[in-house]
Amino acid sequence: MIEKTKGFKQVLLLCSTSNISRIQVMLEVAKANNLTPIEDILLANVLSTLPHPLPNPINDPNIYCFLPSYYYRKRNIDKFKPYIDPFKDKISKTGKMLHGNFIMNVRVSMLQDIEKLCLKSKVLNNAVLIYSIWLRLYSAGRTI
Repeated sequence: MIEKTKGFKQVLLLCSTSNISRIQVMLEVAKANNLTPIEDILLANVLSTLPHPLPNPINDPNIYCFLPSYYYRKRNIDKFKPYIDPFKDKISKTGKMLHGNFIMNVRVSMLQDIEKLCLKSKVLNNAVLIYSIWLRLYSAGRTI
């Protein structure tokens, strides 16, 4: 992935937020290609609560957090605040980071946000999308 993304200013990674090994690769690509890592709010919450070897986005000053429009509209609803409020500072700084070189995880539900970054904000001007799905192996009718 490091080689495939060289030369791009913006890298979007579409993968499961529970695929920790793929997220680790995302951070390695960021380091190797001098890209700012940006995690969407869902991934940031996963990484800040579950035990794993990756940096905690709450404490790491080099990781930023993107708040997709779906959650932005819900930011003042009490049941969403515990998931958004710990990242408010990072979210407020992410807008500036989007005008530089970055790698960000994305989800299909963020299509509206990606279109806005591309068309309205003209942020995505030298971007590549990496799509990574889980591999399922089938043996005798069973998923392995």
